[in-house]
Amino acid sequence: MFMMNKYPKLDANIRILSNKYSKIVFFLNFYSVWGIRFL
Repeated sequence: MFMMNKYPKLDANIRILSNKYSKIVFFLNFYSVWGIRFL
């Protein structure tokens, strides 16, 4: 946790990237579930 205080900009970039990645994973799961249901 102490690394976040040392590198605030790096931590912000990692947070933005992980946020985008989690949204992409969410949409992939969502579309795959609906795709399987409608096949």
